[in-house]
Amino acid sequence: MKMEIYYIGFIFDYDPNISIAKKISEMLLPVKVDRGLKEDVIKYLSSGTFLSGAMSYIYDDENKPIGDLNYYTDGVFVWPSYYIYFIKKYDNFEITKALIDQAKKSNFLSDEVSREKLIELENVFLQEWIKKKTSSPNSA
Repeated sequence: MKMEIYYIGFIFDYDPNISIAKKISEMLLPVKVDRGLKEDVIKYLSSGTFLSGAMSYIYDDENKPIGDLNYYTDGVFVWPSYYIYFIKKYDNFEITKALIDQAKKSNFLSDEVSREKLIELENVFLQEWIKKKTSSPNSA
């Protein structure tokens, strides 16, 4: 049975192989995210467990350096390192209700993920990550 992973914060320009990846413009909400909630979510994501990394140094949509392309997990969600960067950069960057609910359940600190679960998560994630995509999202 395949383990269920929820992918959040993936941007097509950096991770075109991830099925849920979106364009940055699609992740900008029409309203600002509450500042306190935003800070709590950043705290939660920053406490995630390292899952995997790619040998890439990435830049944002204005060609400013972001850092290494790494991936983190809380055992339920998987997110890229740049997700935190873009939440900090934009006051209206998408934060899903499911992530907020998960973070609240854990008092905005990610639980430690067991080695066994990390191995299982990494295997499922890498299968998604190595898929080949040939077109951008929403293209005809």
